Amino acid sequence: GEVPYPPPRHKFSITPIPSHHHHHRRQHEDRGRKEGVEAEDLLLFGGALMDQFCFNDIYILQPSIYHGTGEIQYTMKWKQPTLTGQQIPQPRSEHSFVCTPSYGVLFGGKNLNGDALNDLHLLNLRTNEWMQIRPEGPMPIHRHNHISVSLPSNRILIFGGQNKKKAKIYNDTYLLEWSVSESAGVRWKWK
Repeated sequence: GEVPYPPPRHKFSITPIPSHHHHHRRQHEDRGRKEGVEAEDLLLFGGALMDQFCFNDIYILQPSIYHGTGEIQYTMKWKQPTLTGQQIPQPRSEHSFVCTPSYGVLFGGKNLNGDALNDLHLLNLRTNEWMQIRPEGPMPIHRHNHISVSLPSNRILIFGGQNKKKAKIYNDTYLLEWSVSESAGVRWKWK
Protein backbone atom coordinates (compact mmCIF):
# COMPACT_ATOMS: atom_id res chain seq x y z
CA GLY A 1 0.00 0.00 0.00
CA GLU A 2 0.88 3.66 -0.15
CA VAL A 3 3.30 4.94 2.49
CA PRO A 4 4.63 8.46 3.18
CA TYR A 5 8.25 7.35 2.63
CA PRO A 6 10.62 4.50 3.59
CA PRO A 7 12.40 4.51 6.96
CA PRO A 8 15.77 6.33 6.98
CA ARG A 9 18.65 4.28 5.55
CA HIS A 10 21.90 4.39 3.63
CA LYS A 11 23.92 1.94 1.51
CA PHE A 12 20.78 0.87 -0.38
CA SER A 13 20.19 0.42 -4.09
CA ILE A 14 17.58 2.03 -6.32
CA THR A 15 16.89 1.05 -9.91
CA PRO A 16 14.31 1.89 -12.60
CA ILE A 17 11.86 -0.65 -13.99
CA PRO A 18 12.19 -0.70 -17.79
CA SER A 19 9.34 1.40 -19.21
CA HIS A 20 8.31 -1.00 -21.97
CA HIS A 21 7.10 -3.48 -19.33
CA HIS A 22 4.95 -1.19 -17.20
CA HIS A 23 1.71 -2.82 -16.21
CA HIS A 24 -0.16 0.43 -16.83
CA ARG A 25 0.22 4.06 -17.76
CA ARG A 26 -0.49 6.73 -15.20
CA GLN A 27 -3.09 9.07 -16.64
CA HIS A 28 -3.86 12.47 -15.14
CA GLU A 29 -7.02 14.51 -15.55
CA ASP A 30 -6.78 18.26 -15.86
CA ARG A 31 -9.99 20.25 -16.46
CA GLY A 32 -11.57 17.36 -18.29
CA ARG A 33 -8.61 16.87 -20.60
CA LYS A 34 -6.56 13.67 -20.43
CA GLU A 35 -2.81 14.00 -20.77
CA GLY A 36 -0.74 10.94 -19.98
CA VAL A 37 2.96 10.69 -19.37
CA GLU A 38 4.46 7.30 -18.72
CA ALA A 39 6.50 7.51 -15.53
CA GLU A 40 9.42 5.27 -14.65
CA ASP A 41 8.88 3.48 -11.37
CA LEU A 42 11.97 3.16 -9.19
CA LEU A 43 12.58 0.21 -6.86
CA LEU A 44 14.51 0.68 -3.62
CA PHE A 45 15.87 -2.45 -1.95
CA GLY A 46 17.53 -2.94 1.42
CA GLY A 47 20.18 -0.79 2.99
CA ALA A 48 21.35 -0.11 6.52
CA LEU A 49 20.52 2.27 9.33
CA MET A 50 23.72 3.57 10.95
CA ASP A 51 25.29 0.11 10.47
CA GLN A 52 23.11 -1.11 13.35
CA PHE A 53 20.21 -2.52 11.34
CA CYS A 54 19.86 -3.91 7.80
CA PHE A 55 16.74 -4.04 5.65
CA ASN A 56 15.42 -6.54 3.09
CA ASP A 57 12.33 -4.60 2.08
CA ILE A 58 11.24 -3.12 -1.23
CA TYR A 59 9.73 0.31 -1.79
CA ILE A 60 8.44 1.60 -5.11
CA LEU A 61 8.70 5.29 -5.96
CA GLN A 62 6.16 6.32 -8.56
CA PRO A 63 7.08 9.72 -9.98
CA SER A 64 4.33 11.32 -12.05
CA ILE A 65 4.34 14.37 -14.27
CA TYR A 66 1.23 16.21 -15.34
CA HIS A 67 0.55 19.42 -17.13
CA GLY A 68 -1.70 22.02 -15.55
CA THR A 69 -2.63 25.37 -16.97
CA GLY A 70 0.77 26.19 -18.41
CA GLU A 71 2.61 24.54 -15.52
CA ILE A 72 4.26 21.18 -15.21
CA GLN A 73 3.64 19.58 -11.84
CA TYR A 74 5.45 16.64 -10.30
CA THR A 75 4.22 14.22 -7.68
CA MET A 76 5.91 11.25 -6.10
CA LYS A 77 4.22 8.39 -4.29
CA TRP A 78 5.96 5.69 -2.29
CA LYS A 79 4.39 2.24 -2.14
CA GLN A 80 5.44 -0.86 -0.28
CA PRO A 81 4.39 -4.03 -2.11
CA THR A 82 3.53 -7.27 -0.37
CA LEU A 83 6.31 -9.72 -1.17
CA THR A 84 6.00 -13.49 -1.28
CA GLY A 85 8.29 -16.44 -1.78
CA GLN A 86 10.04 -18.99 0.37
CA GLN A 87 13.49 -17.60 -0.43
CA ILE A 88 13.28 -13.95 0.63
CA PRO A 89 16.83 -12.56 0.78
CA GLN A 90 18.38 -11.82 4.15
CA PRO A 91 18.70 -8.14 5.15
CA ARG A 92 21.78 -6.48 3.64
CA SER A 93 23.51 -3.32 2.52
CA GLU A 94 26.16 -2.43 -0.07
CA HIS A 95 24.59 -4.89 -2.57
CA SER A 96 23.54 -4.43 -6.18
CA PHE A 97 19.96 -4.57 -7.43
CA VAL A 98 19.06 -4.02 -11.09
CA CYS A 99 15.91 -4.62 -13.08
CA THR A 100 15.44 -6.56 -16.28
CA PRO A 101 12.10 -6.44 -18.08
CA SER A 102 10.74 -9.30 -15.90
CA TYR A 103 12.92 -9.49 -12.77
CA GLY A 104 14.66 -7.46 -10.13
CA VAL A 105 18.09 -9.09 -9.73
CA LEU A 106 19.80 -8.85 -6.33
CA PHE A 107 23.43 -9.86 -5.92
CA GLY A 108 25.82 -9.90 -2.96
CA GLY A 109 26.24 -7.16 -0.39
CA LYS A 110 27.01 -7.59 3.28
CA ASN A 111 24.91 -8.56 6.26
CA LEU A 112 24.77 -6.83 9.63
CA ASN A 113 27.74 -8.87 10.87
CA GLY A 114 29.84 -7.47 8.02
CA ASP A 115 29.99 -10.80 6.18
CA ALA A 116 30.20 -10.39 2.41
CA LEU A 117 27.56 -12.30 0.42
CA ASN A 118 27.49 -13.82 -3.06
CA ASP A 119 23.92 -15.07 -3.25
CA LEU A 120 21.67 -14.25 -6.20
CA HIS A 121 17.95 -13.58 -5.82
CA LEU A 122 15.26 -12.73 -8.36
CA LEU A 123 12.13 -10.70 -7.67
CA ASN A 124 9.41 -11.47 -10.21
CA LEU A 125 8.12 -7.99 -11.12
CA ARG A 126 4.67 -9.30 -12.04
CA THR A 127 3.99 -11.43 -8.95
CA ASN A 128 6.31 -9.82 -6.33
CA GLU A 129 7.67 -13.30 -5.54
CA TRP A 130 11.29 -13.80 -4.48
CA MET A 131 13.35 -16.82 -5.49
CA GLN A 132 17.01 -17.69 -5.04
CA ILE A 133 18.85 -19.11 -8.03
CA ARG A 134 22.21 -20.78 -8.55
CA PRO A 135 23.29 -20.20 -12.15
CA GLU A 136 25.67 -22.49 -14.01
CA GLY A 137 29.32 -21.48 -14.19
CA PRO A 138 31.85 -20.07 -11.72
CA MET A 139 30.18 -17.72 -9.24
CA PRO A 140 31.69 -14.39 -8.20
CA ILE A 141 33.55 -14.35 -4.87
CA HIS A 142 31.62 -12.95 -1.88
CA ARG A 143 31.60 -9.15 -2.18
CA HIS A 144 29.94 -5.84 -1.41
CA ASN A 145 30.29 -2.29 -2.80
CA HIS A 146 30.33 -3.65 -6.36
CA ILE A 147 28.26 -2.37 -9.26
CA SER A 148 25.79 -4.15 -11.52
CA VAL A 149 24.41 -2.89 -14.81
CA SER A 150 21.57 -4.39 -16.82
CA LEU A 151 22.68 -4.73 -20.45
CA PRO A 152 20.76 -5.50 -23.64
CA SER A 153 20.47 -9.08 -24.87
CA ASN A 154 19.63 -10.63 -21.47
CA ARG A 155 22.86 -9.82 -19.64
CA ILE A 156 23.93 -8.21 -16.38
CA LEU A 157 27.49 -7.00 -15.82
CA ILE A 158 28.95 -7.15 -12.29
CA PHE A 159 32.20 -5.30 -11.64
CA GLY A 160 34.58 -4.84 -8.72
CA GLY A 161 33.68 -4.59 -5.08
CA GLN A 162 35.38 -5.53 -1.87
CA ASN A 163 35.37 -7.87 1.07
CA LYS A 164 36.41 -5.81 4.10
CA LYS A 165 36.72 -8.81 6.44
CA LYS A 166 39.24 -10.41 4.08
CA ALA A 167 40.88 -7.04 3.26
CA LYS A 168 40.29 -7.67 -0.45
CA ILE A 169 39.40 -5.22 -3.21
CA TYR A 170 38.23 -6.74 -6.50
CA ASN A 171 38.82 -5.47 -10.01
CA ASP A 172 37.13 -8.36 -11.83
CA THR A 173 34.12 -8.57 -14.11
CA TYR A 174 31.37 -11.17 -14.31
CA LEU A 175 28.58 -11.50 -16.80
CA LEU A 176 25.26 -13.06 -15.85
CA GLU A 177 23.32 -14.24 -18.91
CA TRP A 178 19.96 -15.87 -19.28
CA SER A 179 18.03 -17.51 -22.07
CA VAL A 180 14.44 -18.64 -22.37
CA SER A 181 13.22 -21.83 -24.03
CA GLU A 182 9.90 -23.67 -23.96
CA SER A 183 11.49 -26.91 -22.80
CA ALA A 184 13.90 -25.60 -20.12
CA GLY A 185 12.23 -22.34 -19.07
CA VAL A 186 14.69 -19.63 -18.00
CA ARG A 187 18.34 -20.73 -17.85
CA TRP A 188 20.85 -18.52 -15.99
CA LYS A 189 24.63 -18.73 -16.45
CA TRP A 190 27.72 -16.93 -15.06
CA LYS A 191 30.51 -16.06 -17.48
